[in-house]
Amino acid sequence: MSGPTDETAGDLPVKDIGLNLFDVGGLQETSATRTMKSHQVIVSRISREELEDRFLRLHDENILLKQHARKQEDKIKRMATKLIRLVNDKKRCERAGGGPKRLGRDVELEEMIEQLQEKVRELERQNEVLKHRLISTKQHLQAQGGRQAPYSHVQSRVNTGRRKASDGAGAQDGPRKGIRFQDVDVDQPMLTKYGNNLLEEARGEIRNLEDVIQTQKGQIEELEQLTEILKTQLRRKENEIELSLLQLREQQATDQR
Repeated sequence: MSGPTDETAGDLPVKDIGLNLFDVGGLQETSATRTMKSHQVIVSRISREELEDRFLRLHDENILLKQHARKQEDKIKRMATKLIRLVNDKKRCERAGGGPKRLGRDVELEEMIEQLQEKVRELERQNEVLKHRLISTKQHLQAQGGRQAPYSHVQSRVNTGRRKASDGAGAQDGPRKGIRFQDVDVDQPMLTKYGNNLLEEARGEIRNLEDVIQTQKGQIEELEQLTEILKTQLRRKENEIELSLLQLREQQATDQR
């Protein structure tokens, strides 16, 4: 008597080829690695000067985009502040019954002050950019000067029994040193002159911008003083109007009695 037989005993085992999370992660990592390697190959084919030019160009474009974004944000804030101020002034004038001419004049003065303040902020940003360029130029000149001063010799750490270069400096080292530093002596003044010209131009622009900033700040202070005077006069007129309205109301109340 034979026992029960398993119908699936003769089937071949089948491997589960479904994707799990580790396989998906491995595929993504492989594709990312391939992409990185392809980018590295492309970058390695580009010269250092071209890479530096592209980097500086992208850096300047990034600065311009940030400046444009700041301008738009300042413009939005200024328009919102102006709208709130106009609404408040309109409500106050409606309560006091004041004249709209004075209100319009105050708004024009405040707009002029805001425009001057925006110019001052823009000039300060330009001043910061020029200072950054001045620092970069100084660092570049220092780096160029450091590259053009190589070591004349390297002293050995192991005692080989030979005489040191300082002890036996013969006639051959003199001409070689002269030949080695001859080109440097020719190119260094040109580089220094060019760098000094750039530094002087940047310093001149910074001084001009600082003068303009001081002038704009002086105008802003004068306009702010004038605005305070006009606001004081406006408050005095509002008080006079309120007193006259109270007197009229009291007179109407006595007439009705």
